[in-house]
Amino acid sequence: MGSFFSNPLSDSFLGEDGKQWRNAWPTDDLPTLKPAVQDLSLTMKGVAERLARYLDVYVRGKLPSLRPDFFERTVASTPKVNSRLIHYYPIREAFSGQWTGWHKDIGMLTCLTPALYTNEQGEEIAWSDPAVGLHAQTKDGEVVKVQVPKDCLIIQIGEAMEVLTGGVIKAIPHAVIPLRYRRGGPEVMIVSRNSMALFIDPTHQDILDIPAERSVADLFQCCDTTLLTPKL
Repeated sequence: MGSFFSNPLSDSFLGEDGKQWRNAWPTDDLPTLKPAVQDLSLTMKGVAERLARYLDVYVRGKLPSLRPDFFERTVASTPKVNSRLIHYYPIREAFSGQWTGWHKDIGMLTCLTPALYTNEQGEEIAWSDPAVGLHAQTKDGEVVKVQVPKDCLIIQIGEAMEVLTGGVIKAIPHAVIPLRYRRGGPEVMIVSRNSMALFIDPTHQDILDIPAERSVADLFQCCDTTLLTPKL
């Protein structure tokens, strides 16, 4: 898997190590990349802020101690926003793993574009194999493929949101399943997968408190029910 990370909010930003970092845009080779990534990132963040507003309303109905605009304000104000262009290389040999193994995101919200599939020549192709692509586990334990129209976004809940709501809102176990290569079997098309993610996280200085109405036992009882991912 190949990735290109950037901070779409600022070209100069404070890293987790306390040092000042800068985005490294390939301006000479791809002059349109920076404005395209920043424009899409800001659109995705705007959608996430709107979702957070509705999450505030839902969670406040169950957790009255929560500040009314807590999630919307947190998502809107956090400087810890990272965009990630992702290229999943084609599988060219027998392989039993995943493009991305089963996991939960650790932040608050993750925005994702629909996948763009390409052939060996780098040309976009239509791809609808139900066994290939993003899969998620429902609250009932069923594993399903996530089907997304081309003009829509996916927004996933992360573990920080899980903790901040005491398990009222749950993080989503998910994985990206590749097209399988079978040695000696019928010829398999060489397929790559491309996507962009926007990770919206609390800062390292933020305290992730469990709400007064919930306990640590509530959190673990609600959230550690899957065998697909490590426990919180």
